[in-house]
Amino acid sequence: MPEKPKTPDPVDIPAALTTGTLTWSEKKFPSAVYPAHLKDNSTQSRRLEALDLVKSINEQSKSQLYHQADLGTKSSALGGVSVQPHLLDGERTQRRIFYIRGKGCTWARANGGGCLMCGHVSGMDTQDCVSMADYIEGFREAFFSYDYSDTKVVAIYNGGSLLSSSEIPTAVRHELLQTVASNEDVEMVIFESLPELVTRKSIASVREAVGNKRLQIGVGFESVNDDIRLFCVNKRNTLSDYINAFTVMREFEVEALAYCLMKPVFLDEQTAIDDCVRSVKFAFEHGVKSVSIEPVSVQDNTTVARLNEANLYRSPWTWSLFEVIRQTHFLGDVRAGGFELYPPPREYVHNCPNCDEKCYQALREYNATGKTSHFDDIDCNCKLAWRRELEDRHQDDLVDRILSQLHSVAETPDQSHGSGHQVLFRDHIDANDLALLIDATDRWDQFLDKVFVTPTAENMSADILEQISLEDTEHYLDVKIQLSRCLRTVESAALKQKFEDMCGRIRKATLHHISTTLPQLVDNSRSVKEFEQKDDRKHIDSLMLEHKQLESEFIRQQSEIKSQIARLIKEVRRNFY
Repeated sequence: MPEKPKTPDPVDIPAALTTGTLTWSEKKFPSAVYPAHLKDNSTQSRRLEALDLVKSINEQSKSQLYHQADLGTKSSALGGVSVQPHLLDGERTQRRIFYIRGKGCTWARANGGGCLMCGHVSGMDTQDCVSMADYIEGFREAFFSYDYSDTKVVAIYNGGSLLSSSEIPTAVRHELLQTVASNEDVEMVIFESLPELVTRKSIASVREAVGNKRLQIGVGFESVNDDIRLFCVNKRNTLSDYINAFTVMREFEVEALAYCLMKPVFLDEQTAIDDCVRSVKFAFEHGVKSVSIEPVSVQDNTTVARLNEANLYRSPWTWSLFEVIRQTHFLGDVRAGGFELYPPPREYVHNCPNCDEKCYQALREYNATGKTSHFDDIDCNCKLAWRRELEDRHQDDLVDRILSQLHSVAETPDQSHGSGHQVLFRDHIDANDLALLIDATDRWDQFLDKVFVTPTAENMSADILEQISLEDTEHYLDVKIQLSRCLRTVESAALKQKFEDMCGRIRKATLHHISTTLPQLVDNSRSVKEFEQKDDRKHIDSLMLEHKQLESEFIRQQSEIKSQIARLIKEVRRNFY
């Protein structure tokens, strides 16, 4: 075994992350085990507590994910096919990606295992519905239906490790690779694996299957920092595991592709940038041929989705992805990843609806050319918000932060599955439409403030109450119209219905507030005034008690309505920004 690599200089790592480097020998699957020294070292009790909580929350999130994966027969071997621009040795070409529905990632199927951001299992064949013949015939039929004269790279992704015989039978893997290698136009084959499955035996087998084609194996390196990889990703591998895998690949002339994660959970934006840059540099220093920067997305039924639901996580800003690429692209073949996920996430790396599509196009152009100049002409007002977020650094210890956030999530019902959130990159709203919606809700909010000062007015007549009701209706219609304008570009019917229902609930509350509670409060005020003129203390005391109760209820209703209005805007922002 190669000697364990030197720990990165702590000077380069934020203080919140320097909680020690983990080393352990218990790395076998399928059991999600803890480092041996943590079991016996009481000084590490909070680290062990954090690991227990990560495991528990992750297992809860996966339970619904597996339920969705098991629905129906799902007898098709293919989950989908896509094509992406690819830069191969400086030459612009395309990469065709085949998504094979294997039996699910070995690590994700382990008790307490699985990466916190990964929801691939919901697209897998967890019930063994696909036979070996189906895999081979389905793949060959799809593969031979395309022309590869402009597509020199083919990737086979199975939502796990192609080298795992428990996910994809060895004979099937061999046949799939031979099928791709049979095409003269294809120059490179790519697939993915866990680092511990990269052995001399397994690599010799796949090298034989692809012959003289170039072979690249992607490995989820995630982070150069063992603590980030352990706590923020839930991976039990250490740096030495990856270095061993990279070494074996070089022996068989297989190119190593390292996936470096951009903004795993529990990290602030600037720390995420710094860690990703360090990780890319480390990968190239240890013989990796290519790096794909993978900004974390939000897939349903994952721990990341739970944190996102609790407003404790936002996918990285695209400005941050630009920054990482600018700081690393000259080191080697650096790609922008994060869009080749199946099933599609509800939220990708993003800025704001005003500039997202321009940014995504710039990333596509960068992947096709390797030139960061495509980023230079993009500007947007949201960059100011991004810069402010970069300055908002976490000051607490990483483990303390994890415990705090996960305890908060544990106390909140899991709403991460089937939530109907839109998928950024498909749905968006116009920034100007959002501004008009915010203005309309602000006017409604200010109108409610004005209503509150009027109930005790002596001259509040039925006509005035009717006028207030009419004004409330006007504000409701204004908000509803502006909300409809915002949602006109949204494809998700469920998402549209969600916001229309929220708006309807606010209207129902204001109707009751203005047509029932407000008149009761006004009538009570008049009665108090009448009995004061008669100096009838008995009735005055009784009415004043009733008045305080009505006023308290009026304030409570108004506060709740204003909260619902604020929640409407918050939800719109969260779904589209």
